[in-house]
Amino acid sequence: MASYTRRPCAYCGGKGITTDSRLESVRKTCVACDGFSFVIVPSDFERCRDCLGTGKRHDAGKYVDRLRCKTCGGTGWATPAITQRQPA
Repeated sequence: MASYTRRPCAYCGGKGITTDSRLESVRKTCVACDGFSFVIVPSDFERCRDCLGTGKRHDAGKYVDRLRCKTCGGTGWATPAITQRQPA
């Protein structure tokens, strides 16, 4: 049986809330951790290599604040099999 561990949520930076980069006063519950500021993942998960552990989608050489990484779902953590895949 796999063991699980508590890791900080990458998408909100462990705050449980996110702000719109254009409107700092607009705060929302983090969609990746549901406001808990952490995620529970299998112990063998590593930092996601697609988003470099930020939880944000990498698009055309920059990170897009409002879009979650498709690989890790915004948590910043992914299975080693996904993180070790070779670029096409």
